[in-house]
Amino acid sequence: NMFADQSLQFEFKGIQTCLEQINTEMNTSDSLVTTTLSEINTNLSTISSHLSTQTQYQFLGVSWDILLPAFISILIFMLGYLLNEWLKQRDEKMSRALVRNTILTWADINLPHLYQYAQSIDELAKGISSTPYLSTVPCTPQHVTIDVLSQFSIDRLMDALYIGLPRSVDKTQKKIMFNQYMSCVSLLKEQQKIVVDKYKEYYDLVHEIRNEWDIKWRAYIVNIRQNNMRLTSAPDSPEKRYYQTLGELIRSQFTREVNFAENEKIIEASREYINTESESVVSTDIINTNQVFNDLIVTTIRVHSLKTYSVAFAFTARNIAECAKLFGTTIEFYKRAFNSLEAK
Repeated sequence: NMFADQSLQFEFKGIQTCLEQINTEMNTSDSLVTTTLSEINTNLSTISSHLSTQTQYQFLGVSWDILLPAFISILIFMLGYLLNEWLKQRDEKMSRALVRNTILTWADINLPHLYQYAQSIDELAKGISSTPYLSTVPCTPQHVTIDVLSQFSIDRLMDALYIGLPRSVDKTQKKIMFNQYMSCVSLLKEQQKIVVDKYKEYYDLVHEIRNEWDIKWRAYIVNIRQNNMRLTSAPDSPEKRYYQTLGELIRSQFTREVNFAENEKIIEASREYINTESESVVSTDIINTNQVFNDLIVTTIRVHSLKTYSVAFAFTARNIAECAKLFGTTIEFYKRAFNSLEAK
């Protein structure tokens, strides 16, 4: 009947208005969805025009009372599907934008800090290598928040840095740069942990060796002094001259801040003298003194082993500097790719 025709036209007009509003608000890059909406809008206009000239109570032999609910249900389903697809695409774009903006912002702020970080670790390595003291070299490298880059899942990174790049970018280049980005972030995070763990190991070992040195150095000094006191009133003898000579070699006073370079000179001179005289001058006390001295030599060797940390930190500093350079190249590639997307 006429009422059914007018009701159907009214419903179609309402759906058309809704589609036109959605089509206007959607991003022009959502080509598939906007094209489909336009086609639905055109079809609705055709049906509406046909209804306006329809004078019969039926359409293709079927009552409008049956067709009306069916048409509306189908159109609402299609509209819901298209809206869902549009919202999904919008969420994907927002997710990509978040990942990309986070990476670029982090790089702009922290890339210079990465070079400073590498330099501070290299300075630590040089300090360990050159210090004359048996004490820890201060380490104040700037902490770089690598965790910000590793917070995103591999799926989101793949979507933002590989799938979402322009088709004009070569696929091989995409793979290389994505792998390069992932490798840089992984290496930087790993190297930062190595620096923290290695410095703690170095710090603890220095204090352990320092305490050991204090005990053995004092034991050696006390041994020499006690034997010189024992032989003070004794007549001149090879043993007396032996302890007098060693006593003269250690006249420099022990200070809290051990200048190991100076003490090592004393130890080397003492070792040379002991090796020369130990065969010609023999006594129970001298044998005991030599044992105390040999224990001190063992600790001296441990002190020298601390220099290996200089090599380790220097190697880490080079790795971080090279990785920072590679990371900078990767970021420049992505900046160009993202700019070309925005230009479209």
